[in-house]
Amino acid sequence: MHGLGPSQARALDRSTKQRVSLTQGPPGTGKTRTAMALVDAVRSKTDARILIASATNDGVDNIAALCVDKGLNVGRVGTADSISTQFKARIAERCYFATVEKEMEEQHCGKSSWNKVRRKRLKILWDQTPIICATNGKAAEPPVVAAYSHKLVVLEESCMAIQPMSLIPVNQCSAEGATAHFGDPQQLPPACNSVWAAKNGLNISLMESLQEVPGIELCLLVEQHRMHPLIRRWPSLYFYKDQLTDGPAARARKPIPSIGWPGMSTIAFVDVKGREERDGSEGSINNMDEATALVSFLVAYLSSRDALKRTDIGIITPYSSQVTAIYQLLEAKRIEKGILLGTVDKFQGAERELILMSTVRCNTEHDIGFLKEERRLTVSYTHLRAHETKANLGCRLLLE
Repeated sequence: MHGLGPSQARALDRSTKQRVSLTQGPPGTGKTRTAMALVDAVRSKTDARILIASATNDGVDNIAALCVDKGLNVGRVGTADSISTQFKARIAERCYFATVEKEMEEQHCGKSSWNKVRRKRLKILWDQTPIICATNGKAAEPPVVAAYSHKLVVLEESCMAIQPMSLIPVNQCSAEGATAHFGDPQQLPPACNSVWAAKNGLNISLMESLQEVPGIELCLLVEQHRMHPLIRRWPSLYFYKDQLTDGPAARARKPIPSIGWPGMSTIAFVDVKGREERDGSEGSINNMDEATALVSFLVAYLSSRDALKRTDIGIITPYSSQVTAIYQLLEAKRIEKGILLGTVDKFQGAERELILMSTVRCNTEHDIGFLKEERRLTVSYTHLRAHETKANLGCRLLLE
């Protein structure tokens, strides 16, 4: 069925038969591929309109690009500037706001009739476009999405959105239609900056709430194709009740050469007895000793004969101040280009072969800060492409 594995096929079958379906996709298990198979299956049987929404631009653009690759007629709500750089070449022309406005500028459309003409031309294009992709906030954008009723609403990265944002696309579903949620409650939670609102439930996603509704079952995707089995073992046991298995591609992974991995492991921990410092301007935290050790390690690795390309390397850390510190050191060594550097939140959905992680915290109070948030820890360990190997730098006495 669409070249899917057993758990993916089960999720697809449920999604085509139930009014509300929930598919939990741990990292590397093909969550987006399953969502794409659902869209393809519905469109192959009917000319129904479909709305695909996500909490992030990256999430929207990823599945929109897959639709384009599949030859499906899809449109992207929003401006061309909002499209992620890696997807722009494939879907920029599907962003009809930019297309229409460019045509109107070339035709010297007057300011007095601009809005009226734009609305009319957009409606013509959207009438011919059965699949609409938008972020949750744009999923009721007038006069575009709000003008249509959708037989299927697909919510990608559903667990990253607060409930009011998820309800925007859900409300665009027709009375006879269905909603399909794809996400992972063990990954990044919804962003909620208000402590009071979080205590009152705003930090719980709609997908998580729907799990408590009698009659709505969660379908777990279990075969992962991304991580080396040794890296998969811990998150599977700790977060997924030891249900994850390894596909052929994952089983074939080998440790990256030119790094002294302990034994046959693909994970290493480097004990750095550094000192954390609080950034006065941001209130964030950095650890220069750890940053220096990390960059020194990276410089030595890049000089080896078997070194990966910089575009295959990622550096992840919980604190923005540490991101800045590491970047400045990389820049001084002229090796900053190509390397993906960012906080845990930035790495949701990112993919690299080798990951270096700086945990930052080193104090006598045994305060590990952001690492208390288990779901951010899961992302830092699992949400990467081949994820063959991982090196962690931190204070052993604090983290034990």
